[in-house]
Order: sequence, then C-alpha cells, then structure tokens
Amino acid sequence: MIKQLRLYRFTNAAPTFEDWVSIFDHYFARECQNGEEKYLGWRIVPTTNDDRGMELQGSRYIYSEAHYFRRSVPKSTLERELNKRVKAIVDRGETVNSKERSSLKAELRRELLQKMPQTDTVIPFIVDTERHEIWIGATSEGIAGDINRKLLGAKCSVIAIPMFEGIDVGDWLTGWANLSRELPDGIELGGKIKMTARDAADVSISTSKEYLESDEIRSLIETRTVQSLELVNEALSATVNHDGSIKSIKFNNKDERYDDFAHEISYYLIELRSLIDALCKIVGAPFGK
Repeated sequence: MIKQLRLYRFTNAAPTFEDWVSIFDHYFARECQNGEEKYLGWRIVPTTNDDRGMELQGSRYIYSEAHYFRRSVPKSTLERELNKRVKAIVDRGETVNSKERSSLKAELRRELLQKMPQTDTVIPFIVDTERHEIWIGATSEGIAGDINRKLLGAKCSVIAIPMFEGIDVGDWLTGWANLSRELPDGIELGGKIKMTARDAADVSISTSKEYLESDEIRSLIETRTVQSLELVNEALSATVNHDGSIKSIKFNNKDERYDDFAHEISYYLIELRSLIDALCKIVGAPFGK
C-alpha cells in the first residue's frame, strides 16, 4: 500500500526500463553487513518472476520497492556496557583517560552493533516515464535522500530534484485553509490541519475531525501558518505538507474488480496521478516534461 510520497523530477535524459532495472539489480536488497548501520537496496516485486521492476499501464509507469534495513546501539546500552568495561580496567589498578575511554566506546559500539536486531522498511518507488517524475514512498527526507544518492551514483546517473522546488507550498496550504486561494480542481478540504504561530514556529496546533470552515478554526488560521492540510477528492484523502510531501494517503473506493497486485497498484497510480496533476497545475510546479 502506498501511504506517503515524496515527489521528484529528473532533469537528465530519461533512462530506459532496462536502465532502471539495472540500477535495481545492482543495488539489490540485503541486510546490513559487518559494521553497516543501514543499507538500502531494491527487493523483488511481489507476484513477479524474480523481477525488481514492473511496468504498468503499458510502459508509462515503473513500479519497484526499495528495502531499507537499519540497526543501532541504544545509548543506554552502550553507556552501561562501557561503564562495565572501564570498571574492569580500573579494578585491575589501571587508569582510563578521556582519549582511551573514547576509543573503548568506539570499539564497544562496533562489537554491539553486530548483535543488534535489524529493522526493515519497504518503500514504494515509482517512475512516471512520461512526466519524468519519481515518487518515493519514504517517511522522511533522509531516507528519500539515501535513495536519490543511490540513483546519482548509478551507472546511468539520475539527477532528481524536488518537484515543488522554489514554491512556497506552505503559503498555498494557508491560502486554501483560509479560503483566500482557490482549491485545485476536484479537491475539497478534509478535516485535518496543523498550524504554527507566525511568531513562534516551535509552537504548533493540530486538529482532526474538525470542519475547517468553522468560525473557530478560521479564526485560528488567520494568525497562523499552515504546516499540513488534508485534501480529499472522490477517490482518496491525503495530507499535503509544507515541504510538498504527501502523507496519510487513504483510498476511498478501491476497485474490487482488480484482485491482483499489478492491477491494484495501477489503480492507485491513476488516482495519485490525478491528485498530483491538480496540485502541480494550481501552484505552478513543472507540469509534464
């Protein structure tokens, strides 16, 4: 399921499907090894014949899934084990200065890292070959950045930039919320909003299941900047954030005629394409190639 997206467009020549698959195969998914704290690669797409990329709607879309493995040593665990090791040295009548303690800490961290369990996250990765766009289902800009660095370092280097670069998306969200700007075609306000005071950005107010056009909420919006706003259309609801990312994507009317993975993903992409087109068109983001 696609629950969030970070949107990019690539400015260089469009790689072929074979080029994309070569990238996915080169950076194949695996767990962290040796001293690695994280590793990202592409896994085999479900229901395919061991393929890491799948063409949909003819050859317009390429769907794949990045697999992100991570592990870390909790600070409390590291400090506890370090203190044990330092105490053992001191009990032998030796001393441990600050430089030696730092060296012991680094060594111990490497040892403990090998024993730590790994967490993993599956990240949808979609290419719209007609629009030269990349949609990454990452929960953070940091993870999306790791993926983009992989693309940049690939043999057929892909340079991706944020789709809404140079556009103050937060200003548009505020305008839609206070009704001073026209909403995108076919889109209405949902019931979730997050705002920050203009003179205190670290203080935020979040509401949900509230009608955004009520007098109470409108009065709050007048003196605040909107950080995220839920938008809805007939097919889905989603929260658009001030950085241009789209989160909390929920599809309202899944087409039950499609009972296999490829058709299900195709349905999601059609509806997401409609939402993204409406957003790009109204805010002035590059629309098409």
